[in-house]
Amino acid sequence: MACQNQHTIKFDKLELHKITKDQFKSLGTLSGTPIPIDATFNPSHIYHFNGRIFLVDIDHTAGMLRIYDDSILVSERIPQGAGPHELPDIWNIQQITPDSFMFYSLYGRKIIPYNYPKDTLYSGIKINLLAFDNPIVFGTTLWVTSGNPEPGCKSSRFSQCDLSGNYITQFGELPVLDTTLSPEAYGEAFMVKHDYDPNSQSVVLGYVYTDFLEIYQMNGEVATRLFGPDYFTPVLRPRHYATNASSYRMVVRPVIDETRYATKDLKIAKHKIFWLYDGRFIFQRGKTRSELDDNCTDLYLMDLQGSPWYHLKLDPPLFTFAIAEDSNILYGLSSVNDIGLFKYVLPEL
Repeated sequence: MACQNQHTIKFDKLELHKITKDQFKSLGTLSGTPIPIDATFNPSHIYHFNGRIFLVDIDHTAGMLRIYDDSILVSERIPQGAGPHELPDIWNIQQITPDSFMFYSLYGRKIIPYNYPKDTLYSGIKINLLAFDNPIVFGTTLWVTSGNPEPGCKSSRFSQCDLSGNYITQFGELPVLDTTLSPEAYGEAFMVKHDYDPNSQSVVLGYVYTDFLEIYQMNGEVATRLFGPDYFTPVLRPRHYATNASSYRMVVRPVIDETRYATKDLKIAKHKIFWLYDGRFIFQRGKTRSELDDNCTDLYLMDLQGSPWYHLKLDPPLFTFAIAEDSNILYGLSSVNDIGLFKYVLPEL
């Protein structure tokens, strides 16, 4: 039984389509081939743009971004810092055109335009919201997940901003939480992984603490909501932390043997959703955090309407991945031993 100060997120006001594991046709196990990378470079993010692999290590101060042509290191870019050609961190990268990108700095709370051929950063766009997760450049606006424009406002799935970072409106229904949290803590409870597909103009959200997926269209309407395959809602414990002598900040924390990981990563590619799914407890009694594996073996594929297609097992398991649209290759990062880069040949789908 959950303790009195543990709270469960409910979904009773949302229309959900349940999915099961047996709806996905098993295609067996994919074995990855290791690609050597410098042992001093420990990437946490991976992307595939313009036929090349982009790896990000925000702790590598000399250059947080490394670009590979398969196994060949092409360039190292974006030093860590506060200078005109530096960034404090790179938390997300979105490609706008073949030559232009948007970098998101979590520390700076900005998106920064970047010219790829010129290796040039431009003036950043400050996002003027109280609490948010990752921004998405969507047409002529920004969609910001878990956004709240001011204290006390009703939380929504998205806040929409103009390209100057100023709040326009909110949309998208969130699940119901049976307790009162600050906007920051509420956003943390509903943390998501996301990807954007410019071809179908769709945004796919995978929730971190529940096996819940949403597919949104550019007009802000939900195409579908999926729940499963294990049907768990997040159990989180609110806590107050002192930020200084007179101020406290509410956060939420996972509960041992109760809170589970769902979405580890997801990508839209080849007109499909690739969903790296976990389903295990984040913390287990009697085990230290270092004894628990952050990597996932289960990769589920579905179409952009949310219809289940295929299930693949990954060996070794991964914590994040990218799809090469032009070569039917999946590149992924694994931390089974040290951080390693692996290449998987996808079956013809």
